[in-house]
Amino acid sequence: MSGLRKAAIVLLMIGEDASASVFEHLSEDEIEILLSEMAALGRVSSKMGAQILEEFHHTAVAAEHVARGDIESATRVLVASFGRDTARRMIDRVMRAFQSNAGSAPLECADSQQLSKLTLGEHPQTIALILAHLQPANAAQLATLLPEELRVDVLARMASPEGISPEIVSRVSSVIELRKAAAPTLTGVPPAGPVVLLIEDDDAVRELIGRALRADGFDVIAAASGEEALDLEARCPVDLLLSDVMLPKQNGFEVARQIRRRSPRLPIVFMSAYYDQAVAEAAHLDITSTILQKPFAMADLVAHLRAVYDVAR
Repeated sequence: MSGLRKAAIVLLMIGEDASASVFEHLSEDEIEILLSEMAALGRVSSKMGAQILEEFHHTAVAAEHVARGDIESATRVLVASFGRDTARRMIDRVMRAFQSNAGSAPLECADSQQLSKLTLGEHPQTIALILAHLQPANAAQLATLLPEELRVDVLARMASPEGISPEIVSRVSSVIELRKAAAPTLTGVPPAGPVVLLIEDDDAVRELIGRALRADGFDVIAAASGEEALDLEARCPVDLLLSDVMLPKQNGFEVARQIRRRSPRLPIVFMSAYYDQAVAEAAHLDITSTILQKPFAMADLVAHLRAVYDVAR
């Protein structure tokens, strides 16, 4: 039975209220996939439901042990419940998920301009690995900062990726973290400033705003969609949210509402070419924020963000 079907059965068994709480942490695409699978389930026997719930419970317990670094306890829990062979497969899945998520987080949270300096002199395969573990918007931005000949080589390697273990990702990420800590003395990169999560689906506008903010001392984590932004905000420390209102799938207000649930004090600034419409919509939402009308001068945007950040500190 596929993992997707097991997840659908778990949601069916735990009831509507608990399922709704789970959906709050998923993207619209993920919710649609799960709902489609739930609709296609048909009748699920009580015996099967109990077995799936038991497996889910023991896997969750094992994941908690792994998160604390207690691999032996996690293995014992699963062996006692499912036998050695099944337990080995399950612990491998838990380890891959945990190491992949934890190991690549520093890469995803790094400013692309800073990463471009920190990766100078690295082998193209290493840079390709880093790009592969960034969100698309940040990866594209970092790629544009590479010298043309190197960029071609790196992109060619990304087009034909080889299997890379989570341990390698974690090691590369750790090296990047160490270099970031030593950046002021080793690379001339200034110390990290306030971190802005920038959400803008227009590539050119996102690049222009990112450059202006970095020039004023901000660090920028960029996302081209609400889904990317929610994933980044869950992994990375953020000091300020700057979002376009009109985004694909989820608009900026919907994304901000979800982020505010996790970070209620996060300052938020919206951008919109349809200023009056955005102001009217924002008035009906419980989101404390400001709205800037597009187009605007970059100097005005930077000054506004600096003022909002200084007030929030």
